[in-house]
Amino acid sequence: MRPLREADLAEADRIMRVAFGTFIGLDRPEGFAGDAAFVAPRWRARPDAAFALEVDGVLAGSNFATQWGSFGFFGPLSIDPAHWGRGHARALMEPTVATLDDWDLRTAGLFTFPHSAKHIGLYQGHGFRAQALTLVLGRALGPPAETSEHRRDGVLASPERAATRDGIRALCATVLPGFDPAREIESIGAQGLGETVSLWRGGHAVAFACVHAGAGSEAGSACALLKVAVVGAGPRAAEDLRDLLGVCEAVARERGVPRLQAGVNAANSALYETLLGSGFGIDLTGIAMQRPNRPGLCAPEHWVVGDWR
Repeated sequence: MRPLREADLAEADRIMRVAFGTFIGLDRPEGFAGDAAFVAPRWRARPDAAFALEVDGVLAGSNFATQWGSFGFFGPLSIDPAHWGRGHARALMEPTVATLDDWDLRTAGLFTFPHSAKHIGLYQGHGFRAQALTLVLGRALGPPAETSEHRRDGVLASPERAATRDGIRALCATVLPGFDPAREIESIGAQGLGETVSLWRGGHAVAFACVHAGAGSEAGSACALLKVAVVGAGPRAAEDLRDLLGVCEAVARERGVPRLQAGVNAANSALYETLLGSGFGIDLTGIAMQRPNRPGLCAPEHWVVGDWR
């Protein structure tokens, strides 16, 4: 075990694609995820939380941990198929879990295959417990729509950007104390992966979304992805969500992508039903596992989008 290095990124990316493509049965496993990227952006965002596994001096797998304040998750964890069945994934989990513990999180989570006893069993061995399904929902872009007052992180001057981050942080804390996507916002801006947008009313943030869009982002050129988003709970939540989606679709149009995606845990029932009623359908099914076994971000009263893949 050792830290993942910049020189490893191309091979780690290849292994990740081949591993996941082989598991799901693609004819060309190396084509998994198309022009979306997970390995290099996550390493650049947090190289101290990227882990490598070597076998006989050759890279054989990698894993990444991500921190959003008091919430964290990990993945993609991948092992070269030539080394499957030898306990290497369990070995990669050791530094990953140690890092999550060092961050003193309220909750840690992951996204995995709901039909795989092998994957669920691996993560149960490290204290994670399977909870509700997480559905990656998607829809084609609709016609442009008028939206409420909003801000886009990429065009703000420094003082306004700092105030906007504070507003987003305060909104997120209403869901989980200490929940803060600041690292995600910084990573998206620094790497040009997309945009962070927020809606405001009465001087307060009422909704925000970190949006990946385009080749080289976690979304790829096929869609724009709400990586993490929060809508303030209350009687206007559904309306605010629809306004937020309109701003996110504007980002997608600018990036030339035709679809919008959002990962939603089924336990976030009001949010889930509102998205279904807004024309979203299921693109991918996974399951959330969390440690310790409590709701965290995934509860009926929370309007939280989170893609933990």
